[in-house]
Amino acid sequence: MNLSKKDERPLGVYLVTLYFVLSGFLEAIHKYREWGSAFIWNPLAEHSIWHIAADVTIYLAIAYMVWHLTWLGRLAGLVFGYLYLSTWLWFLVLYARGTAMNTTTLHLILAGYHILALPFLLYYLQTEPRKKLFRQSLLEILLPHD
Repeated sequence: MNLSKKDERPLGVYLVTLYFVLSGFLEAIHKYREWGSAFIWNPLAEHSIWHIAADVTIYLAIAYMVWHLTWLGRLAGLVFGYLYLSTWLWFLVLYARGTAMNTTTLHLILAGYHILALPFLLYYLQTEPRKKLFRQSLLEILLPHD
């Protein structure tokens, strides 16, 4: 979807994109602080810089898709959002039950950030007008027409 300068994106698209950009960099900072060691350039090593680059790239790719390819970004955002929210909620349940984990304050802040932001993101992506656009776009993807 190409937007001209006259077309304006809704505020929600800006906020969803901002969430993914911030999340990418916050996750990279978290990994770097958690490792506590120097980066290794070998892509197969345990603390490779390529692990951090891959995380940031995934988040930025979803942000790009939300910004430029609305239907594909919505699909990626929904799939990512539901999976990631369930992961963080499961982490919170395990942490609350007293399961032994190696957690830091930064890890808990990051968990809180995702748990608080993702429901709003998912709600925005699932509102009724967007559901209709999403279904139509998904059908167009699955059943192309000439």
